[in-house]
Amino acid sequence: MADKHTIIIGGDHAGFPMKEIVRGDLEKLGYATKDVGTFTADEPADYPGYASKVAMAVSTKVFERGVLVCGTGMGTSIVANRFPHVRAVVCTNYAMAVTARTKLDCNLLVLGNDYTHELEIGAILKAWLETKFEGGRHARRVNLIDDNNLLNLALGHLEQVNPKNLSEDRINQPFLKRALAGLDNIQKILLPTEQRNTNYERQSQSCPATIVHDGTNVEAVMIDLSEKGAQFQISAKEKHPYFIRDDQLDMEIKTSYGSSKCKGLVRWYDTTSRHLGVAFTEFPTGSKDPLRLQLDSML
Repeated sequence: MADKHTIIIGGDHAGFPMKEIVRGDLEKLGYATKDVGTFTADEPADYPGYASKVAMAVSTKVFERGVLVCGTGMGTSIVANRFPHVRAVVCTNYAMAVTARTKLDCNLLVLGNDYTHELEIGAILKAWLETKFEGGRHARRVNLIDDNNLLNLALGHLEQVNPKNLSEDRINQPFLKRALAGLDNIQKILLPTEQRNTNYERQSQSCPATIVHDGTNVEAVMIDLSEKGAQFQISAKEKHPYFIRDDQLDMEIKTSYGSSKCKGLVRWYDTTSRHLGVAFTEFPTGSKDPLRLQLDSML
């Protein structure tokens, strides 16, 4: 199980001064740190090595989160994002840190010594550590990112069994063992992706919904669902409703299991696409409630 109370940190010589500030700010926030270097700004250090150490530890779930620092943050983020299940994002301010968490479930924060003032680091770290992932449609997209990484791994294993490598002068026991292992690894790697694809098909099923807004019934279609909230597309037949943030809504959603009622608050409304984002304030808790069954079928 990943260590949730210790943050692994690392960086090159250009990021060393800021890395020291990061370590101090993390300790003030109540977190321990595991520093993998570099430990001086006086000698040049290649960032790929330190970035790989941190990313590998997060990828293999030794640590739940990590922080990387270099001159710009660009190089280390490229390296880190080559590792499965790592979502490294360069953040230069508080707002970027919030978005990195809510939309991308960022688990590896990247800072650039040249572009971020040292007085902003504490606020960036606090936002990154305390902001929750929104889930819903964003979870589906994060899974697609992971699928791409896993597919790249599978293609690497596939190279081991490329027919051009099976010429007579290259057939030997060690190679054949690697080839067989490659085929086996492809199956293991792609199986979770195939299973998720089935879930995507289920999740794409839309459900009719009636939204009560200011005493008026608004017809819509629910196109995304999580326990925290849902996304709706307002019917084109409706006059353009005027939704504002924190408006209270009563909703009746008709799933294939039956009708279910819940309450929520408006979080955003796109007038062009007529898409409405809602955060649930009351969500059915009964295991056999139609909306609960719909959610379970999508997991």
